[in-house]
Amino acid sequence: MYLTRPAGRAGFAGAAASRNETLLPATCTITMQILSNTDKNIPGNERFHAYLEEKLTTSLHRFSNRITRVEAHLGDENGQRNSDDDKRCLLEAHLVGHQPVVVTAHAAEVEQSINAAIAKLKAALDTVVGKLTDHYR
Repeated sequence: MYLTRPAGRAGFAGAAASRNETLLPATCTITMQILSNTDKNIPGNERFHAYLEEKLTTSLHRFSNRITRVEAHLGDENGQRNSDDDKRCLLEAHLVGHQPVVVTAHAAEVEQSINAAIAKLKAALDTVVGKLTDHYR
């Protein structure tokens, strides 16, 4: 059995694949790759990247069979000046055969912006995956 991405009005399993359609075996496992980028105002050491990778892997585990890559972009929008909600976390999840899902969160601390962005991403992925599931019922 193969899982196919929606292409026009094609059916689910066993449907003829169009040239834009991605086919995957139903038993295929996808390794979710996590990339993180920080600006010059956020210290991006190895320990921080390991923390972020662990946090994303555990939070997005139930979507891991649909996500190929997650990109995290962290930044301090005001640089050295201290203000509320100046830490930004942008998360971009690349789904198999679909456009990326992108969310952004701002907070006073980096960890808070990461947690808020993960919560937004999970909600967005629930919506996208739910629509895909409903489409094939």
